[in-house]
Amino acid sequence: MHGGKYHTGIIGFSGWCDAGAVVQNTVNHIISSCEAEELEKWELDSFLHSDRERPQIKIEHGIVRGLSWPAMTFYRLRARTMDKLLIAFGPEPSTNWRIFSRELINRLDNYGIRRIVLLGSLYDQIFHDEVFVSAVVMTPAALNVAKSAGCRLIQYEGPAAVHGAVMMEAQNNRNMETIAIWSHVPFYLKGPHEKAMVVMLDVLSRMTAVNFPHGNLDRQWAIRLKQLEKLLQEDEELRNLIETLKHQSHQPFRALPGAPPSLNAPESPPKIIHIDDFIKKKRENDLSSQDD
Repeated sequence: MHGGKYHTGIIGFSGWCDAGAVVQNTVNHIISSCEAEELEKWELDSFLHSDRERPQIKIEHGIVRGLSWPAMTFYRLRARTMDKLLIAFGPEPSTNWRIFSRELINRLDNYGIRRIVLLGSLYDQIFHDEVFVSAVVMTPAALNVAKSAGCRLIQYEGPAAVHGAVMMEAQNNRNMETIAIWSHVPFYLKGPHEKAMVVMLDVLSRMTAVNFPHGNLDRQWAIRLKQLEKLLQEDEELRNLIETLKHQSHQPFRALPGAPPSLNAPESPPKIIHIDDFIKKKRENDLSSQDD
């Protein structure tokens, strides 16, 4: 038992359900900016296939010094206004979801958690300045919370993330309120998306009545936005991609959150362009021109 002092658990997973690593980056931002303290590590080797997640080994001068197993780490936030919040992050399990969900809910119950907010992100046919958060809930009460926080409601049918199993276990067997919020990010933008992080932080702030600071995220996004605008001016292929996107209906991809759009869209989408690749290519071309 952990004393039952917490009320809301914010849970994130890496992997398939974290397109663009929005969840991982958001959780890391909260941990670094809100004085987080580690409470425990829950090793997940019995819920993972070794071809997806491997333990990390440390060897010094040929001697094995340690072996770290994939784990979900639980944190508390030290700030007084955040002392009822629990943060947990780890890899999405690849097997035994029902057992995993029961054990996770048991741990959260021991902490006193009554509301669970699950984080996810997926690729969508939207522009880089149109990111938004959608919500999936189990009850009318949770639906009201999601709407009040500014979440959109979408239609979806397809492969599930572990979020669904956790929600079913929490609601049916423990009567915990559960909400899964999903950040929608443009499929053509690879790499950190600070605007998506800010939108997710703001939704969490409204859901928990706790102010999650943005830190430097707004400034970092402004810098990235200038890079994007410059690329749009200089690269015809990228401009054509955006123009094609403008003429398509803004419907979220209906299958794999972390997969390329070719696996998700009902119709053939435009070619994927990774912004970071353009930036790297431009730098290489600039250096090549200087050498000439």
